[in-house]
Formats: sequence, structure tokens, C-alpha cells
Amino acid sequence: MKKTLLAAGAAIAALCFAGAAAAQAYNGDIDIVGSETQQCSVTPQNQDINWGDLPSNGAVSPASVPYTLYCNVTFDASVSVLNGRMLNASAPTGDVGPEGGPRENEYLPSPANTFYAALDYTISAPSLGLTVNSNSFDAGDGASGANLPPLSGTTNIVFNTVPLASGHLTAGTYSEKVTFTITPDGL
Repeated sequence: MKKTLLAAGAAIAALCFAGAAAAQAYNGDIDIVGSETQQCSVTPQNQDINWGDLPSNGAVSPASVPYTLYCNVTFDASVSVLNGRMLNASAPTGDVGPEGGPRENEYLPSPANTFYAALDYTISAPSLGLTVNSNSFDAGDGASGANLPPLSGTTNIVFNTVPLASGHLTAGTYSEKVTFTITPDGL
């Protein structure tokens, strides 16, 4: 019986030591992951500017075009122009004057006065790093702000004419097309 008790005691001791050896500390990593899809959208609140009846020197109050912009990545903003100035649609093409050269405004010579058939303008969007004077533009030119930080909110693009230093505008409708582009970096 003594042998049986000794064997049972040895078995119990072995189980205790085996149980202690199996209980170990655990150390593991848990990864937490999520993602946000790249988004960049622009919504114009009002796209067109109509200055109505221009004064003879072309001086008007600035007009602002607000855009709601949401871009959760860095992006580039740019403007490009069709003509490089507001042109009188009624003036014959040859009367507007050549591209390049002195650019106060192209004119139609007349015996009494100088009449202009084109009007320069400025474009400004400080929050996008864009400031442009069409005096420096030719048809198809543009300007850009690069690698701008993510932005959510309203940005204003402000347009203004560059009044004539002398002379007058010829009668007619003056127009220009300006294209505003937002491009997410990496595209």
C-alpha cells in the first residue's frame, strides 16, 4: 500500500509540474486596418458671369464664382483660357489685332479715337495659388497651382476687367471662356 501511495503521490506531483509548465504568457499582435477612398470633386454654385452693359472703358466691379471643393488628397488646380482676353464677337477677326506684341488691348484705328475690340481681365483664386492677368495670356494659355493640400469648403474665383487706359470699347458682346480644372495628384 505504501508503494501505491508513493506512486499516486508521484503521479500527482507529475501532474502539478506538467500543469505549471503548460501555463505560459501569451504575447500577440492585433492589426487594425481601415481605408478612405480618394475623392476629389468640384461643384460650381454659379458658373457664369454677366457684367451686362459694359462702360466705354470696360471698368466693372469684380465678380466672384464660388465653387464647393472637396479633395481629400493633394491636388493641382488650373485655369486655361480660350482667347486670352474678352473679344468682341461683332468685330471682324482681322480688326482685333494680332496675338502677341504689345497687349494693352487690341484696337480698331479710327480718325477721331481709338476703339478697342478686346478687353483684358484678371483671374484670382488665392486659396488655390492662382493669380492671372490676361495681359500675359495668349489663346490656349493657362496657369496652375501645384501640389495643393487637401481642402473641403468653398473657394472663390474672382474675375475683373482691366479698364482701358484710354480709348473706348466698340459696340458688341465681349466674351471669353475660362476652364477651371482640379486634378488629384497621382492621376
